[in-house]
Amino acid sequence: MSPWPVTWSLRTNGVLSRVNSALRGYHRAFERLEVHEAARIVRDLIVEDISRWYIRLIRRRVWQEEDTPSKRAAYATLYYALRTWLLMAAPLMPFLTEYMYQGLVRPAESGAPESVHLMNVPSPDEKFIDAELEDRMNVVRELSEAAVAARSKAGIKLRRPLRTIYIMPSDESVLSAVKTFTEVLKIATNVKEVKVVGPEFLENLKVYRLEPNYSVLGPDFKKLTKKVVEAIGMRQDEVARELLARGYYELDVEGQKVRLEPRHVKVLAEYPEWLEVEETKYGIVALDKRLSEEEQVEGIVREVIRRVQFMRKKLSLPVEAYIDLWVSGDDDILQAVKSKEYYLKNEVRAASVTYSEPPAEAYGEEWEVDEKRLKLALRQREGPRGLS
Repeated sequence: MSPWPVTWSLRTNGVLSRVNSALRGYHRAFERLEVHEAARIVRDLIVEDISRWYIRLIRRRVWQEEDTPSKRAAYATLYYALRTWLLMAAPLMPFLTEYMYQGLVRPAESGAPESVHLMNVPSPDEKFIDAELEDRMNVVRELSEAAVAARSKAGIKLRRPLRTIYIMPSDESVLSAVKTFTEVLKIATNVKEVKVVGPEFLENLKVYRLEPNYSVLGPDFKKLTKKVVEAIGMRQDEVARELLARGYYELDVEGQKVRLEPRHVKVLAEYPEWLEVEETKYGIVALDKRLSEEEQVEGIVREVIRRVQFMRKKLSLPVEAYIDLWVSGDDDILQAVKSKEYYLKNEVRAASVTYSEPPAEAYGEEWEVDEKRLKLALRQREGPRGLS
């Protein structure tokens, strides 16, 4: 089965290539009777490539109301990937794949066989396979994983938007991948902008400090040791940069000229507190942790959205169902929600948002967001497109 004839984006081409590459590897594994390798390919395709990567990238495209070519491409590609994966997994997970086939494929294809086990695993479609594109996508995935790791170290959740990540590519091929998939990087790391920088940018941001090596300082400077340590302590960054650049640093201590060498101290480099840095084989990723008022507001609203979605799930509401929503609580939260109300309504499919106490029949829960009180209540709006 081929996807619908629409214009594909790079991220769509990437997953189509990955599905068919996996399919090719799967057939080769079975030809060699390496069932364990085929199982690994099936697992990686659904977990890493489809669930953790592609679905995250297309979420906003498929949630929009308009029936756009981009939305159709995303749905078609996702269906193609899931359908192909089902057929690949069927020999390995016969009962689970049969259940999924009955719920996914048969309702979509009137002429589909009664069972997934009456279908053949397709051969890979070589025209979709683009090894160079996959390589570049893999580079971007590793860089995005480094950015997520930096967020984790900084204690900043992925749903909290940030302004900037800086990427220092290790070589030209990485630079090309970053430029090609800049928009993908923004989505995957939830930042507003991706900036490519050179070594000098990060080097200039470093803050150096020194740890005195008393076992060398003492014999060399004797009674001046204490004064030398005090002098370099007041200009650590300057001394460190001179030691690294020239191999020595000269200073006057009580009228005597002192020559400091790298053996006298241990040079430690640190980045400023607002920057979280991760190193990968493809280069350095630096996350700007500073939050402007805009990012703080958007972060609060995303926390509200997550809780509304959780409540929708508890009520087992259909994905397409509209709701009426009531919001009350701390003034900071209310102001944030009001400033992003249109965005909130689109994300949770709310036909209305009211800032008052809800009616008795609405389902409500109390929450805490950034140590501030939040009360949410909702009920399903009846009628087509939520109109009663």
